[in-house]
Amino acid sequence: MAQADSDADSNTTKVRAWYQHEDYLSIGIAFFFLITGAIGWLILSPDNFAEIQADIKVNKQLLAKLDPSADDFEAQEKKLNEDLAKLEGKLSPKPLKDWIVKPEKWDSNPLDAFYSGKGASRSLILVGM
Repeated sequence: MAQADSDADSNTTKVRAWYQHEDYLSIGIAFFFLITGAIGWLILSPDNFAEIQADIKVNKQLLAKLDPSADDFEAQEKKLNEDLAKLEGKLSPKPLKDWIVKPEKWDSNPLDAFYSGKGASRSLILVGM
C-alpha cells in the first residue's frame, strides 16, 4: 500500500504561481509594457489630436491634387511633405528624444561613435532614429 501512495504522489504536478512559469511570465511582462505604453501615450498625446488629423488629411489631399506640370511643383511638393512630416510628428509624443541620439561617424574604432568630439561620453545612445 505504501508503494501505491508514493506512485500517486509522484504523478501529481505541483501548481506554481503564474510568475514562476517562463511563458506566463513573458506574457505578464509584455502586458505590463503594453499597458504602460498606452497610459504614456494617453498622457502625452496632444490636446488637439482631432485637429491635427484633419490637417494631415487636408495636406494629403493637397499633395494628391498637385499638378506635376507646374513650374514650382517640386518646391510645393517639398513644402507640403515637410508640413506633413511636422504634423505627423506632433501626433507621436517623444519623451525620450533628448536622451536618444544618433551615433556619430567613426574612422577606425566603432566605439568612437559613442563619444562626442571632446571625448565626453554621449548621454544615452539607444537607437539611431
